[in-house]
Amino acid sequence: MPRFLLTVVTLFITAALGGCSKPPPPPTTTAPAADRIIVLSPALAIICQDLGLEDSIVGRHDWDLALADSIPKVGDHLSLDYEAIIRQEPTLVIAESGLTEREPRLIALAAERGFAIAEYPMLTLDDIAEAADDLYLDLVADGFAEQEPRSPDDAVKFVDPAKRFERALPSERLARAFAPDDRGFESVGRVLLLGSADPPAAVGPRSFHHQLLERMGAATAITDGAPWQELDAESVIRLAPDAIILFAPGRTEADAAEALGLIATLETPAKRHNRFGVITHPYALIPSTSLAAVADEVRSLLEQWREAPSNALDSAP
Repeated sequence: MPRFLLTVVTLFITAALGGCSKPPPPPTTTAPAADRIIVLSPALAIICQDLGLEDSIVGRHDWDLALADSIPKVGDHLSLDYEAIIRQEPTLVIAESGLTEREPRLIALAAERGFAIAEYPMLTLDDIAEAADDLYLDLVADGFAEQEPRSPDDAVKFVDPAKRFERALPSERLARAFAPDDRGFESVGRVLLLGSADPPAAVGPRSFHHQLLERMGAATAITDGAPWQELDAESVIRLAPDAIILFAPGRTEADAAEALGLIATLETPAKRHNRFGVITHPYALIPSTSLAAVADEVRSLLEQWREAPSNALDSAP
């Protein structure tokens, strides 16, 4: 059985499954009818949907949250349903690299059946932007990419990097969403990002949420350690955050303190300044183009807190 190489991504996706509802589909363009695409990643499925490729998708990951229910499921990254894949007769399989070791059987099946495999890492904001651009150039912008795999071994479709300079790309929307604010967010202080409130767990360095906050120019309460860190009450008090943001896809509570539960009762600068926020976007924990909308919500919170600064931030240095 393949082993995980990145536990935190699986934790995020698993957490995102609970209570999530699908947002209205974004405005799309029409994908080429000849493509028959299987997407073996919930994150990459959102990118494909945003690019207008949903009509060309004939198979999806078991944990998918975005695509139409009518699209057949073909297993997950731990256990693929090869009979289902064969039935769908794909021309392209899109997968997320880094979650598991590569599946020799899938590579062999691609060679036997004549379909390509495109693999993308989805660990950082730059990974998300590059995947969106490559898929756009390869599948949406006619003539902007090579149509054959580089080799039967890796079966990865190739996009000429020079083509990136020839037209507007999806990454431009992401770049705007993640851009630093001209006025800065120094007055907000140090922000603690939580991926779970009960039990409390923070998203730390090397996570895409942490990178998002840093690119906006805000300070993070956690500066070292793992991308996913389990916390207790004492550690939260010790961190002394000036603000706390919880990523809680699908929650309906209007009150941030209620969503944070015990965390909101702890004696921290965030409690004294009443700086609690909850991001409820259905895809808030998934590394995809949906992070542009998530970033808009985070920026809105930071702007509110900046416009009503406390008299003195008293967090630990």
